[in-house]
Amino acid sequence: MSFPIANRQEVLQQFREMLTSQTSSPRLLLVKAESGYGKTYLLNYFREKCSQKSIKVVPITLKNSEYGTLDVLNSFYEELGQPYFPQYHNYLQGLQSNTDINISRNINLGGNTQIIVSNNKDGYEQQLIDLTQFFLVDLRTLSRSNPNDKIVTLIDDYDQADATLQRKICWLLEKVVKIPVLLIVIGGKEVPEPNNLVWEKLCSYLELKAITDSRYWSKFFKNYQCPFGEDVIKAITTLGEGRPSSIRDAFDKLRRDWK
Repeated sequence: MSFPIANRQEVLQQFREMLTSQTSSPRLLLVKAESGYGKTYLLNYFREKCSQKSIKVVPITLKNSEYGTLDVLNSFYEELGQPYFPQYHNYLQGLQSNTDINISRNINLGGNTQIIVSNNKDGYEQQLIDLTQFFLVDLRTLSRSNPNDKIVTLIDDYDQADATLQRKICWLLEKVVKIPVLLIVIGGKEVPEPNNLVWEKLCSYLELKAITDSRYWSKFFKNYQCPFGEDVIKAITTLGEGRPSSIRDAFDKLRRDWK
């Protein structure tokens, strides 16, 4: 995957600093962007770069999340496996063996994970609290036993989560943002408040804006063997109002018609 957007050097630099920094900052990168401004492209690009460096990645999308916090926790478990989360795994095993169908319901979390949880709201909430605590214990243990490891968590579509899930994610962030092995990127039309007292000194915040300077697009399109002159690229940039998705779509259509 080649880098798909012109002139996003600032956010790329922030991500590189996250991966290479030997200090505690930055550990959290918040990327706010409207639709079409390249936020998801960037997260996919980050994932590719981590894979090239053999850095572990946990991708999470909050769009259409059915089970909220459970979906978030289980994304780590599915991506990294039992060795990283032994206590979490053991608790899940207990839920998988629950056979009291009169007071329980099945939840399929995707992958290989299907659990049986309480139908009672208080019972379910307690199970979720227990799972979260085991997850945090395992993550802290991992950080102590493998301090040089890096786990990059890429959370997309934060704005698609309901208010309850957003609050729970922010609560989780407060618990995990200082864990050395964990680096977190969150993208969306909305993102968590960057000035939170717990993470403000560990956080970088960027808002993706329109790219209206046609010079950046001219340089970018040269990588695609662009057949158009500067005047055409400038017109495409103006018509697309600097929105990367609109400019790319117009460029692709013109290039097809040009042939």
